[in-house]
Amino acid sequence: ALRDGQWDLHLYAFQEMLPFFHRYDHTNYARWCPVYFAQMKQLPAEVQAEFDCGNW
Repeated sequence: ALRDGQWDLHLYAFQEMLPFFHRYDHTNYARWCPVYFAQMKQLPAEVQAEFDCGNW
């Protein structure tokens, strides 16, 4: 997703990894990755549109 610039795939893959951070006791990732994910889901519309075009 990162190399291809696919923002939706990046967010999907990131969301799928979240339970594993807890499962494997990666406390910092488990603590801060949900914050990152929530912030990325609340981006302004113009930023979201640019990210969807691969400009990130």
